[in-house]
Amino acid sequence: MSKKVIVIGASPVPSRYSNRAVRKLVNSGYDVTAIGMRSGKIESINIIQSMPHIEDVYSVVLYINPEIQKTYYKYILDLKPINVFFNPGTFNPEFIKILENSNIEIQDNCALVALSMGVF
Repeated sequence: MSKKVIVIGASPVPSRYSNRAVRKLVNSGYDVTAIGMRSGKIESINIIQSMPHIEDVYSVVLYINPEIQKTYYKYILDLKPINVFFNPGTFNPEFIKILENSNIEIQDNCALVALSMGVF
């Protein structure tokens, strides 16, 4: 069974890092849910604008700024992921503390780099 990954801040624009990450995750065999501000597609993956309940989430990958993250605090905590990736520009000390207090591992790292290095 493939690991489930939620990408928050997904964009249908191919040059965006979130789009690249979704494609790389899918090509690496992950089961990806893409959540974005606008609907669209990244290859075969629909970008949704809701916060679906998903069981057994391995990782949440953030491509949203700290202010927007506040909307997702409860949602991400309820997913109970193993880890949360804070890509460049998403670092949020407040949310990191909340996640650490919930025993969720923090990755202050670019998901694309981690995937390329095989340490995702």
